[in-house]
Amino acid sequence: RVSAWGLGNIDPSTATAQLVRALDDADANVRETAAWALGQGSDHAAVAGLGRRLHGADDAHVRHTAAWALAQVDDRAAVPLLGAALKSDRDADVRAMSAWALAQLDAKEAVPLLAAALTDSSADVRSNAAWGIGSIGAEHAPAALISALKDPASGVREKAAWALGTISDPAGVPGLRDVLKDASSDVRKAALWALTQMDD
Repeated sequence: RVSAWGLGNIDPSTATAQLVRALDDADANVRETAAWALGQGSDHAAVAGLGRRLHGADDAHVRHTAAWALAQVDDRAAVPLLGAALKSDRDADVRAMSAWALAQLDAKEAVPLLAAALTDSSADVRSNAAWGIGSIGAEHAPAALISALKDPASGVREKAAWALGTISDPAGVPGLRDVLKDASSDVRKAALWALTQMDD
């Protein structure tokens, strides 16, 4: 563990091979630390190893850190790896981190993956997915994003309204007008702002 932390703090980009090997260490704490250290660099050679940990049989902390690290490496090759974790990881925190990481990659091909996650059982995942769509942007608002304005969680409705404002697709206007009467003032404020961004 100390070795992995040291490599990460000194210059992880020059120690990628050692850190990738540490991802297979018998100790989960070492594997998590190696993933963290890889995230401090920008070596694209780390993607395959981090993806292996993300989809491996590790504990959730390791998978969570691997997802975070893939966002830091900033390689679009990570999009399908994160998308698969977003869809099927058994831990909601890992799925939420995968949604966040996809947004950080700023890849248009991630938008359909995030839209599909708007029906996830976890409100945190749905919220991150809505935020991610707005952060990346899209030519047209996904239907699932408009539907998210009716999500039972106010945080998801707020992020959906904000995302619709960043996309500025008039298709979202009817739904945004409806949530101007939302019980949550945060949702109402987000909807009002979003409506000011529309071109219609």
